Amino acid sequence: MPAVTRVLRPRQFLLLAGTVLVITGLAGATGLLGSISRASVFNPPYWINWVHLTFGILVLAVGFAGGRTLQNAFTLPPAILGTTVGLSGFVFGYAANHYSMPELADPSEHLAHLTVGVLALWAWLNRNVGYPRPAWDESCGGLSGDRPAS
Repeated sequence: MPAVTRVLRPRQFLLLAGTVLVITGLAGATGLLGSISRASVFNPPYWINWVHLTFGILVLAVGFAGGRTLQNAFTLPPAILGTTVGLSGFVFGYAANHYSMPELADPSEHLAHLTVGVLALWAWLNRNVGYPRPAWDESCGGLSGDRPAS
């Protein structure tokens, strides 16, 4: 199996994440999501379902029609925010047991955000894998300080 097929790139992440967001938003808005489980990840506030649906449509549009630069730009924020929200949720979730905040104590939502953050980070870090590097151009002094191999 070629190594490139095992790499998640921004476009693939956006298509996956956009699909999950649209399905989650629709299932939540119709009430189907809440009937799956009592875990907090399946019972967000109602308005969050519409945010997921709207943002999912936007992410899918960028995944299908956006250029590589836009796809890369759309992949970095969920990498940072998802990882931060997921990790901080675990920290505050631990403290929530002591302060009677059950919505923060349930780790399912924190794990979901951390998963999104890690997948987005993986895709963003692989944004240039498998694409040809630009050729060295002596007339402009090269690209970002790169030097040709001697």
